[in-house]
Amino acid sequence: MIHWNRIKRVALDFIFPNRCPYCGKIIGSKEKVCAPCLEILPRIEKPTCKVCGRGVAFCRCHRSYAFDRCVAPFYYEGNARNGLILFKFRGWLKNAVVFAEEMAQVVRREYGNSSSDVIVYVPMTKHAVRKRGYNQSKLLAEELSKQLEIPILTDGLIKCKELNPQHMVGMRERWSNVMGAFCVENEELICGKRVLLVDDVMTTGATLDQCARMLKQAGARSVRCAVFASTSPQRLVKPIKVAYNIADAPVKRTAPVAQQRG
Repeated sequence: MIHWNRIKRVALDFIFPNRCPYCGKIIGSKEKVCAPCLEILPRIEKPTCKVCGRGVAFCRCHRSYAFDRCVAPFYYEGNARNGLILFKFRGWLKNAVVFAEEMAQVVRREYGNSSSDVIVYVPMTKHAVRKRGYNQSKLLAEELSKQLEIPILTDGLIKCKELNPQHMVGMRERWSNVMGAFCVENEELICGKRVLLVDDVMTTGATLDQCARMLKQAGARSVRCAVFASTSPQRLVKPIKVAYNIADAPVKRTAPVAQQRG
């Protein structure tokens, strides 16, 4: 039986090889990330802003947010950006496990193990979920729920209307684009709770702000956010208007700009 299981494992590794979630390189069956990617991941290093979670030298918080704080393990650049594109637009769903592990480490360090009562994720409309096949923020939240042992509310927030995708509008338009987009249906599930709000990327913070606003209107005691990556200030200078052709868009391994943040 042991011999047969080993044969099956080898066969599966040959047909479906384990790949690095950041660059796609084939790695050992017991490895999670290839060594080169692990070395150059654009980590957000201390000291960090106690609001947006970026390095203090690169913080650009020009407004107060409805959420209390946000944390992220990485800047949205280099191989972290590549990995998120693979996850979000190419269907590399297994990336959620590795990404959530990185997010969980930051949440434990910055918020503590018992800082939240429930996990809520940024929702998508049913049409958007059918089109993509999944909600990447929900997958991250589900993995975080397992690792942090915090219950997840799958109906904590709902998206009330279709919007232009945030990555398709300029930085200023992002705030008006999400106005009235989210709502809470079951306020009794939120009232008095310390909420951990999960999303994949924080750019301007407009989406997280609007979600947190709705959660607090429903009676949430606090709303802290956790994302996989935060857009670095250099990428906030110009409006971001990127259209991804999921079938054909190449994933380039660009050198990260933020290896030694601090």
